[in-house]
Amino acid sequence: MFSFYVLGMGLILCFSLVWGIFLLSRRRWISGSIAVGLPVFIVGAVVGLYFWAFYESKPSALDLSLEQEGQQFIVKGKWNTRLEPYQFGTDFLVFYTPEDIPVQPLRYTKGEWQPDYWNFQEDIVEHVRETAPMDRKAQLFDVKAEEEFKFVFEVPGNISLGQLKIYYVHVHSAPMSSFTYWAKEVR
Repeated sequence: MFSFYVLGMGLILCFSLVWGIFLLSRRRWISGSIAVGLPVFIVGAVVGLYFWAFYESKPSALDLSLEQEGQQFIVKGKWNTRLEPYQFGTDFLVFYTPEDIPVQPLRYTKGEWQPDYWNFQEDIVEHVRETAPMDRKAQLFDVKAEEEFKFVFEVPGNISLGQLKIYYVHVHSAPMSSFTYWAKEVR
């Protein structure tokens, strides 16, 4: 079906270009310019809309860092590219701590996620589980998807950066499609 659409657009574009060149050669400048310019503009707009609507970010588009200031830890993130038009609006930080010590968030911009969606939470944790420590329990926090974000938290006890495993999970929700995820480890 898509190939017929492309073939039809190509035929219309070729016919319009030939017709426009014919009109321009007969010194009909306005109608020739319209016959050449309008289809080229329409095809360009359709192609641009297609690439805008189906853009998906990649893990390399996000810079993540983890810093320690005393007993506080800071996760900083910055997107190098734009966010998708069909992003979920909420991304997640998944924490694994030694002996499953609870993470206490201090400052962050909370997302709009409803904790009633337990299946959704399980999907996110399952997506990360391939590279996560199997003996630890996941702790999930929703973070509003923004171009720059900061998540400040504390972990009780004397824990170093090397003992924490933190993953950033980005959720993409295209219309009429299921959620897609990618995860990136915070280092």
